[in-house]
Amino acid sequence: MTDRELEAMIREENSSFSDNESRKRYLITRLLKAGDFVRIEQMADELFVSRATVDRLMPEIKAELGEYQLQIVTRPKYGVMIRGEEIKKRLCYAHRANVPTLESQEGMTRKIQQIVLDVIQRNDLVINDINLYNLIRHCVIAIQRMASGNRLTEAQPLQFDGSVEKERQAARELVTRFEAAFGVEIPEGETQYMMMHLLGKRILKQGQTLTAETLECINHVLEEIRREKGIDLAGDAELYTALALHTQPLLSRLRFGLKQENPILQDIKRDMPQAYELAVCALNVIRRDLSLDMSEDETGYLALHFAVALEKREEDARNDWKVLVVCASGRGTAKLICHRLVDRYRFKRENLILSSVFELEKQDFSQILCIFTTVPLPERYPVPSVMVDLTMSDRAMERVDDFMRAAAKPTSPSHLPQNLLLFPDRSFATREETLDFLCGEMEKSFSFPGGEGDFTSQVKQREALSSTEVGGQLAMPHPYGYQGETGAAAILSLKKPVLWKFGPVRLVILLAIPERDAEMNAFMEALVPLATDPGAVQALARDLSQTALEVYLSGGEKA
Repeated sequence: MTDRELEAMIREENSSFSDNESRKRYLITRLLKAGDFVRIEQMADELFVSRATVDRLMPEIKAELGEYQLQIVTRPKYGVMIRGEEIKKRLCYAHRANVPTLESQEGMTRKIQQIVLDVIQRNDLVINDINLYNLIRHCVIAIQRMASGNRLTEAQPLQFDGSVEKERQAARELVTRFEAAFGVEIPEGETQYMMMHLLGKRILKQGQTLTAETLECINHVLEEIRREKGIDLAGDAELYTALALHTQPLLSRLRFGLKQENPILQDIKRDMPQAYELAVCALNVIRRDLSLDMSEDETGYLALHFAVALEKREEDARNDWKVLVVCASGRGTAKLICHRLVDRYRFKRENLILSSVFELEKQDFSQILCIFTTVPLPERYPVPSVMVDLTMSDRAMERVDDFMRAAAKPTSPSHLPQNLLLFPDRSFATREETLDFLCGEMEKSFSFPGGEGDFTSQVKQREALSSTEVGGQLAMPHPYGYQGETGAAAILSLKKPVLWKFGPVRLVILLAIPERDAEMNAFMEALVPLATDPGAVQALARDLSQTALEVYLSGGEKA
């Protein structure tokens, strides 16, 4: 790196370096661009901080570089440098360094963008907007690295499954076009590098060939979900197809070490907790069966497919609801009411049962959701009743709307579960210490399957698969593959938040929930909204007591 390039980088990337994250990004960028030893004192001067500050950041930088199989090498009097494969340096540079946005770059970037778009269209490849943006970004980095003498001269031994002819042809065209546009000679290793990114970012279309490995992986995932969660999704053809088309390029990305950032990960974990738990089952299968490490970002993308499948199941269940329609003015008016119900709430006509008041005594209410009636009923029945008028006026429809919204909500628990432990105002330094304490107290107080420590091991297994923090300083750990019959919960508040994985956590709710334990499942569902209510989390952290929990669950003051 020349002095002029260094000065330009400092001007471009120095946005005050007021926090450690911006400093770490600068140091990683600086070392990746240097390609040689750099003295720590020099980098500290560039950051306008002391050497001690840079020294304190080095362990975190080493850990981040380790995710890309890169190392920090120290040489007395010379400084430090990054050592590792060029392909790993590029991946690290794309995700960890200060890379200007494509919008802020001109000239070379625009040429690369035009070439990539043309080659993608000419070869009939399908890539979504985010992946296309990332592909262009990686091509920019590749050209810049080659220009500074960092080339992939030898082809990497990469495993390609299925038909890859389109991607191979597109990669060759990219290289030919880049050579002509920038006057550089690009070696074969760079062609395979382009092909690797094309395979990792492609979107398969229905009708394209899927590998046996992909299909076997999907089968194992659905079996894992059935066994661990008691949810049988094997008959959902739409889900199976969506998972297969998503998984094949996913496995390529995992093998090539291509990271896929997910900007809505925390939103998915917070708003789709059940779908995310199903995706964690897929994560476990891929790690166990294929020895591939899948990130939480990728797990979040898989969760979106499961969210659609779960919503379809709920919709199908709603479509199976049966209702009684009682109308004293005759079947003509009753049919008008039925028409409004079908039109507004998508009831199936065959699930709307016309009845007179006198016939209600003979009805089987086991599959009836409610009664819509135009006349007062003489007695109480096992299901709710909703008064409507003959014309189904707006006022009547508002009452029906209120009932339907209430019916769609999970039932709130009427009381706190019996097996509940509370630990207010505790102090721990780390996530591990917090979990060890909570699991230990749960094992002392309740009976779980397996030997001593098995419950703790299952909780840590789940935490290792994917962090259970859900935002708002709340974490909800639980055991993976819990098969016990004991339903229990332990809630702990911390005087000072501990760093979980992505951020600070102050309230920890540890749950052990048997599949058919209605009380514990209702309790968990009632606690899930805490993830979107930071004020309530802080209120419970300040005053963790049975009274405070009862107030929250009853819909009282939450902040």
